[in-house]
Amino acid sequence: MPVEIKELVIRATIVPETVEEDDSDNASEEVGSMTDQAEIVRQCVREVIKIMENNRYR
Repeated sequence: MPVEIKELVIRATIVPETVEEDDSDNASEEVGSMTDQAEIVRQCVREVIKIMENNRYR
């Protein structure tokens, strides 16, 4: 018997690491942090899509 999902809720919390260094390095770390967050989101989306595709063929 197939199961239909009417609503999918995904919650995630990303806690940035605090590093106390010079302000000159701070700007580059923020860019790196944004890149890291984007990569985490990208990986999560890929994993969810993979799971959904696997469940589709069951």
